Amino acid sequence: MDFKYQQDYNTLTDACPPKDHLSQNMDPVCRWVFDSMDDERNFKSQFHKSPKRFLSKDDLTKCSALALSMFNSLAGSVQRFNELKDVMGEAIHQTLGTKIAQGKISLTIIIRQRKSILMMSSP
Repeated sequence: MDFKYQQDYNTLTDACPPKDHLSQNMDPVCRWVFDSMDDERNFKSQFHKSPKRFLSKDDLTKCSALALSMFNSLAGSVQRFNELKDVMGEAIHQTLGTKIAQGKISLTIIIRQRKSILMMSSP
């Protein structure tokens, strides 16, 4: 199964995500979002917010910028937000949002989708 932005991953020489990456279920998972869940910035990577910023960066930095920041606790999410706010000031709200969305990531769904794709592509 390809990633949403597979064409961007294909331009990288280094493996992305790295080969030692460990996929895991996450419940809860938290992410800073804007007021409306329909806001396209909610799930846009830093790479896609400002691609020119990464033109001269190495593959590891680009790979990291293609990922979405998720936190496994509300407290961790707030702590990181406050650390960034100390550096960025109130501009942080225009960059990350003003609310926290919470959900879960389940690998079971991904595995089922992969099996369906494999069964559909079998001769």
